[in-house]
Parts: sequence; structure tokens; C-alpha cells
Amino acid sequence: MKSLLCRMIFLALLFIFKTAPAQECVVQNRVLPDGSLLYYIEDLRFYWTEEKSLYGGIRTDGNQYYLNLRPYPVVPREKRKLKGPVLLELENDTTYTLKQFDTEWLGDTAVSLFYQISREQLDAMLHHRVRKAVIDMEEGKPREYAFALHREAIMSQLQCFIDSRRKKKF
Repeated sequence: MKSLLCRMIFLALLFIFKTAPAQECVVQNRVLPDGSLLYYIEDLRFYWTEEKSLYGGIRTDGNQYYLNLRPYPVVPREKRKLKGPVLLELENDTTYTLKQFDTEWLGDTAVSLFYQISREQLDAMLHHRVRKAVIDMEEGKPREYAFALHREAIMSQLQCFIDSRRKKKF
């Protein structure tokens, strides 16, 4: 009896993990203050410790792609002019510099940094997982985030947007 129960639990867990997708391709949108649409996929956690974390994902307006990163902790109020690029190291040992496009402050507790992805960078990011990101938060020393979680997320999200665009879903 006990053996049968253990087998049933094992099979149930196996079924749950085999059928759960790693990340669904669900493109959402929101209207920006200027009336344009921004398309996005739910943010994922790339790095996490008790001291710092990094969340983010890909955004697009339909023409240009952006990497959105939300680092924590947030910089102090007096340093709210973040304009530096992000350095992305991919698994093919290439480092790309993405120019900052915009900064969105969400009160005093969160900042959302948008970096523009060029066509050359887009191609590389479609084929190689991200190893780490280095962000200059104007604290004297840039913050380095090793992508320990969801390393393939940027590739997957970019591919999702491209496939959705081809199917004219947005």
C-alpha cells in the first residue's frame, strides 16, 4: 500500500514537471502616456541574493527591441540621473554595450532601466544565452549580476516576439 502511494505521488510530480512550460510566450501590452503601445512578456528574476537582485525582460514597440532591467537596491534619490550603458556578456565570450534609452522611476522603491538593442546585438542575443550584466548605478563601482537564473530568458523572449510578429499577433 505504501509503495503504491509513493508511486502515485512520483507519477503525479513527474506529470506536473513534464507538462509545465519553462516560460510561456504570452505577449502583453500597455499604453504609454504618449498613446503608443509597448509590448512585453512578464519579467523574470535573473539574479538574487539577500543584498541585491535583478529582474527584467524584453520590451518592444513593434519596431525596436529594448532590454528592461530592474536592479535592487535602488540608488539614492540624489543619484537619479542614470544614463550609463549596460554591458552584457554572452556565453560566446562576447561583450555587448547596450545604450540606455530611458529610465522609469516607480516611487522610491524601484527603477526600470531600458536599453536599446541594435540589429547586430539582436542577432547575437537570439543565439547565445546571457552570462552576466554589468550596470553602472553611479555608485563608484559598477554592479555585476551573473545570470544564475533564467539564462535563456532573453533568447526565448526575443524569439517569442519575432514569432508573434510573423504571425501578426501584434
